[in-house]
Amino acid sequence: MGAVKVDMPHNITQSNQDLNSSIPNFAAKNEVAEIAASMVEDGDFIAIGSGSTAFLLASKLHGKRDLTVATNSVYVAYELMQDKTINFNICGGSILSRNGACNGPFAELYLNDIQVDKGFCGTDSVSLEKGFISMDADPRSERAQCLAGKQRYMLADASQFKNRPFIEKICNFKDVDAFITNSNLDDSLISSLRDRQVDLIMAVKSFD
Repeated sequence: MGAVKVDMPHNITQSNQDLNSSIPNFAAKNEVAEIAASMVEDGDFIAIGSGSTAFLLASKLHGKRDLTVATNSVYVAYELMQDKTINFNICGGSILSRNGACNGPFAELYLNDIQVDKGFCGTDSVSLEKGFISMDADPRSERAQCLAGKQRYMLADASQFKNRPFIEKICNFKDVDAFITNSNLDDSLISSLRDRQVDLIMAVKSFD
């Protein structure tokens, strides 16, 4: 199994211009994050998972009012902790160095007990056969985070279809309400996902 480059920014206080140079596939991930952020309303109670796309989503929530965020990501928590208009909770557990995610039984217990309006989850790989896949040997806390929302959204850009399935399944396509992706998804993949009755939310292609 090949290694995966850690795609989180080294300095999470960077500007978007700096993030552009430090996060692989930044433009695509940013498209996904923009869509997800547009779905968050004032007063929502949401869950945000770990990974660079989830971090970009968090960075776009400043200015929302009466928002409560639950997360398993130390990067998301750090991004939001200075915003006085946003309440946030972070679960405990062991911290994964590759992406700053809280992991293990303490994280799983917390995430199993919460119920939020909307949950936004990231993934390492997307497989038409298996669904959404993690490179971690024990993704139970990831799965619990994904399933915590009354409305569940998976965030992934087109490049994650090229990552071969890693170790463990996070969840199936049917476990989420919609799959949010960027504008460059191949037509053949769009057709295959629709054959599987996956509700796709995609960025609009730009022809500039």
